[in-house]
Amino acid sequence: MNPNPSHSPIFQVMYGDALVNLDDHFPSLVNASERAICLASDPVAGADFFEFSINNMFSHLLGWDYEKAMSTPEGGLFGKLRAHYGTAEFTDHGVLHGHFLIWLDGGLNPTDVHTKMKTDPKWQRQFFDFFEDIIHHHLPDTEDIVPPGFEP
Repeated sequence: MNPNPSHSPIFQVMYGDALVNLDDHFPSLVNASERAICLASDPVAGADFFEFSINNMFSHLLGWDYEKAMSTPEGGLFGKLRAHYGTAEFTDHGVLHGHFLIWLDGGLNPTDVHTKMKTDPKWQRQFFDFFEDIIHHHLPDTEDIVPPGFEP
C-alpha cells in the first residue's frame, strides 16, 4: 500500500487547502511543486493521510471492523480476514508506505500450501488461476474523459 499524499486531493484538504472541492470528479489542485512543499512543510498531515488511507483500505476493501477487531460479516475483496499485520516505512521520496500480511478466515497455513503445490498439479493450477483472475495491471475501463492537464 503506497498512498501518495502529494497527488491526493484528500491530503490537500487535510493540509488545509479550502479551495479543493472533493465533490468534483477531477478536483482542481495547486501545481505539483506547491503540493510537494505542502507535504514537506507538514509531515504530520502526511502521516495522518497515510493512517486515513490504510484504515479505509482495511475497512472498505478488506472488510475489517476496527471497533470489533474482526472481519465484518460480509468480509472484503478476499473474503473474511482472521487477522492482519503491517509495518510502515518511508520511501526514497520521504512518504510513508506499508507492507501488510493478511490471514484469511479458513485459509490454509503456509506449510499446507507448500505441500499442495508440490503434490497436486490441479490445485497448483487453480491457485495460480485465482491470482491471475484477481490481479490486474491496467487502468479500469471508463467512459470518463480525463482532462489533458490532470495529474493523477
